[in-house]
Amino acid sequence: IYVIPTSSPVKISMLYDIETADRRVGKYLSDGTTTGVRIANEISKNLDGLKFEAGKAYSIKIVVGLESVKVTAEVEDWGESSETKIDMPYNPYAATTQAIVGGQTYDTFAAAFAAAAAASSADAPQTIKLTNNTSVNDPLVIGSNQNVTIDLNGKQLALNAENGILIDNVTGATINITNGTVKANGNNTAINIRKTSSNCTVNIASDAKVDGQSILMQGADNTLNINGEVTTSGTDAAIMTNGSNTTGGTINIGATAKITSDDIAMYLPGVQNVTIAEGAQVTGATAIYVKSGSTTINGGTFTGNGPEVAYAYWGNGGKATGDAIVIDNCGYPGPVPSVQINGGTFTSTNADAVGSYVMQDDSAQTGSFVRVVGFINGGTFSSDPSDYVATGKSATETSGTWTVQ
Repeated sequence: IYVIPTSSPVKISMLYDIETADRRVGKYLSDGTTTGVRIANEISKNLDGLKFEAGKAYSIKIVVGLESVKVTAEVEDWGESSETKIDMPYNPYAATTQAIVGGQTYDTFAAAFAAAAAASSADAPQTIKLTNNTSVNDPLVIGSNQNVTIDLNGKQLALNAENGILIDNVTGATINITNGTVKANGNNTAINIRKTSSNCTVNIASDAKVDGQSILMQGADNTLNINGEVTTSGTDAAIMTNGSNTTGGTINIGATAKITSDDIAMYLPGVQNVTIAEGAQVTGATAIYVKSGSTTINGGTFTGNGPEVAYAYWGNGGKATGDAIVIDNCGYPGPVPSVQINGGTFTSTNADAVGSYVMQDDSAQTGSFVRVVGFINGGTFSSDPSDYVATGKSATETSGTWTVQ
């Protein structure tokens, strides 16, 4: 080191960097290839009592040692803290595993269903849990007194058979569908309780959806409990019975039910007892078409969105009129339809909120059937329902809406 002679005190200062390699840091160190952290540091030393003479060379050895590294940082106020939870999908099962029954895995849903059904009974129900979206090409068949829950586990089960779930010639069988979607791709029904079956039950939970084809209840003393969604397209009703083959039974439409069809949403020609709870939603070209049995509506929303079509008798079904609800007394095998509307909102886009017909309203037919009246105790309607209100009740119009009370 070469210095200029001076009698003043000598101070030596040194500026250097402390580098720590860390591959998790996105900044490079002085070599240009290693990533890490660089911290600048400066030291100085006063050489008191030392004088430099002219013409002499001096060698000064500087030793740098670190006892500790201290880092000071200023952090701006982050403001009010919040917590965000994100549920990440996780499937611990192999892609080939389709379902689980009692801890046992199955590579096909059909095999899982068969195993669950065989192991179940009225007192020992079995649950099938879907692990991946899957499909079945043959009908799922349940036997007498078997009790099976299909837990869709948030996934979709595609039923490709003509009748996706078949309850045929059995007694006391139960099917429960929860937590996901059943997609019926066949050309007949999603679920078919045939006329040879009795005392069977189908439960559709509030978190389940049956999409694509009908749920058909035939037979004697069977039960449908619908708390979820049932949707069909084309000319198929979402929920239906059979005029000749439904000889008793119960349909409960719960407060969380949503029933939708491009045609008639609920077609009820058989001898069945139907109860619809406040909160239910039923939508179709005609929402509900009653030909026989007992139907009690305690509330809900009922929408007919089809075109207005003149009533026409059909001996093998019903034709949507655009009315929100149709009562058709036409001599079907069961008794005269019994309907009681205690509440609900009935709206038709193009026709009447309520239509009560008899066979002879069709000019091509003859008959002496008596029109069903006196069945409305309450509710709101998009057209005047006065012809059908119960004794002691009346319909009052406000801004194009009629209220019965």
